[in-house]
Amino acid sequence: MKAPWWTACALLALAALGRGQDEVPFQHEGREGALTTVLRSGPAWNALDLVVVADGYTAGERARFDADAREVLRLFDEVEPFARYRGLFNVHLVFLPVGRRGETHLQVRYPLPPPSNRMEFDVRRLHALVGRATVTAGFGADLVHVVVNQDRFGGTAHRGGRVSVVSRNRDARNRQHGLDLLLVTAHELGHSLGGLTEERPGDEHGHDDHDHAPNAAFDRANTPWEAWLDRDAPLATSRQRPPGAAIPFTRGFDPDATPVGLHEGAALRARGAWRAQPHCIMRSDAASFCVVCREALVLALHEHARPAALTEAEVEGGVALSVETWLPPGQAVVRWDLAEGEDPALAARLDAASAAGARRVVVAPTGRVVVRCVVEDTTPWVRGDRARLQHAVVVTLEPAAAATTSLREALGEVGGSIGR
Repeated sequence: MKAPWWTACALLALAALGRGQDEVPFQHEGREGALTTVLRSGPAWNALDLVVVADGYTAGERARFDADAREVLRLFDEVEPFARYRGLFNVHLVFLPVGRRGETHLQVRYPLPPPSNRMEFDVRRLHALVGRATVTAGFGADLVHVVVNQDRFGGTAHRGGRVSVVSRNRDARNRQHGLDLLLVTAHELGHSLGGLTEERPGDEHGHDDHDHAPNAAFDRANTPWEAWLDRDAPLATSRQRPPGAAIPFTRGFDPDATPVGLHEGAALRARGAWRAQPHCIMRSDAASFCVVCREALVLALHEHARPAALTEAEVEGGVALSVETWLPPGQAVVRWDLAEGEDPALAARLDAASAAGARRVVVAPTGRVVVRCVVEDTTPWVRGDRARLQHAVVVTLEPAAAATTSLREALGEVGGSIGR
């Protein structure tokens, strides 16, 4: 299958690493580093800027990090919803070499012996490093993912904290069970971006900070995924496996072809907690997210990215308003309306543009008006709060000419529901 255009661009950018092309140099703690953009989908104020940070790589191990970065970038080809929504991302790589093998900038450590994969790190040092690199490059990071040059399996992230850390995880036994760098990255981004909890079992009690997650229910009669349940079909259920039983890896799991129900064992609880589907990346037993986790990630993308922008230009007959969207092809519905002002002819023209799904409309207001354009994502992957999939952009127009303020001053906030 032919690779998508963006993959070729990303691979070319990765190939250019080490030759100084498309790199922004920066200094941190007396060392020379580089920030390289490998995927640019839109302006920093519209896209979600993901920064992938190398930690623990010496100057001579740049090629090793490049190979690990390619593993992370497979996320946008192979794992949904990242693949479908890759147009909402800018992806940047930050490389700052350490002085010797085994050293880490973030003072990464494992507080528990194997088989625990829990990692701890100095978040202040991470923010200082990322801040120095991104400020030099002229943008701010929305999501940070650190790859540590350690072969031991490890990963950690706080729910909704927008920071995740993983090891490069080259242990063959883990990779044999599907726990490669790609899927561990997806799992930890599920925590940091989607606010998701673990779906694997643990002891009888789990942890209190996992309560109220979108992908775990603690009451059989009240689940966060009510919109996904088919009340006309028998409820799909399953009991937790016996303690100590192995959980097989299921690469061919299809969330859209699997009923949603109540499956015991979630939020690190063997009993008293349920998940929506039998398998999920958040359970570390599948190469796909379940429908509930996928929905939470789509909503998080709409919260952090701003997939629409409005431009205006003077043309013969008035002002041309054009809306651009970075939503997946075929998923964007565009509606125009008159938010403020009285102009029946203009209102009728906007109604006609909405009926036609037009992304460009020429207007000639007779008085001061505010034109609003609403872009809505029609994805079937969200059944909950669909208002969060609507993004409004507005512009104020005068009868003589379009408003002369800058675009960013003229636009309303993009990236939330109407009225934000």
